[in-house]
Amino acid sequence: MRRLAIAAVLLLCSAAGRAQEFEIFDPNDFIDPRERGAVFAPTGMRILSPGNPFSIVRVYGGQVSNYQWRDTPTGADLTFAHVVWNRYRDNRQFNLKLTTYDVEAGAHLPWYRGTIQFARYFAIPTNRALSVGPGDPVRAAGRILFTGSLEQNPLRETNVRSRVVDHEYGIELDAYLRTTRFTTTGSVVWTRRVVDDGRYADRLVYFYRGPAISKFDDRLRFAANLACGGEHTDRWRWGATRLIATTSIDLPTAGGRRLGTVNLAWGPSYLPGSATHRTQRELAIYFDRTVMAHLGPLP
Repeated sequence: MRRLAIAAVLLLCSAAGRAQEFEIFDPNDFIDPRERGAVFAPTGMRILSPGNPFSIVRVYGGQVSNYQWRDTPTGADLTFAHVVWNRYRDNRQFNLKLTTYDVEAGAHLPWYRGTIQFARYFAIPTNRALSVGPGDPVRAAGRILFTGSLEQNPLRETNVRSRVVDHEYGIELDAYLRTTRFTTTGSVVWTRRVVDDGRYADRLVYFYRGPAISKFDDRLRFAANLACGGEHTDRWRWGATRLIATTSIDLPTAGGRRLGTVNLAWGPSYLPGSATHRTQRELAIYFDRTVMAHLGPLP
């Protein structure tokens, strides 16, 4: 029974992991607490039964062509390594993310980035019976996520600014719906990052993460996700649009364990605020593998 529960949560992680955040390779980690057996109060804001805690560690690595750093096209090619630890307990979530980049000479990009996140979930009643239990065939949920990041200053070797580390923080509000036929998530994200001493850039973005298409017993998956929004420095500039289409192929198993997944992601974007090259085409090929998945107290 315990193995079946872990497999169910991992399957949900696999389905959600194809949706992308700002980075073309960063997974969406939304997991409805009811997937772990939690039961919400009728209003959906409190937990009556916490369900099983769950921890998962995943590693990613690969190459990106024409890398887009936030809303800034760089034209650079790079390789990356990305490690994510997610911890789910009650209606709360805690994440740690570490990323390193191997960038081209002369490209004004950071070579490391660290992120810490804290989230709280709530259920959204879907009918008059206030359906918020673990056996509900239709599940609607939400999440509020707080993020803080530190990264190497990408302009550290120029005369623009000399500090070593930049910071960014933000808030994300997710809405999740799962039926017997599909799963979809939409997110409104606000972030603020430093651009100069005493100056910040604000971003407001809406992500739509459409349902994934699976073939061959879920070993081959297709997903397309759309982001639209704007950025404010001296004024708001709206209309930035980014589509990320991802194809994922699971590698064969060895010794009863899955070797990992190969992902090919294509990210065309339209940036109305760019003086030149308003349309960009980002391409990434990367490998990911779950190195630990543990249902229960911290191992």
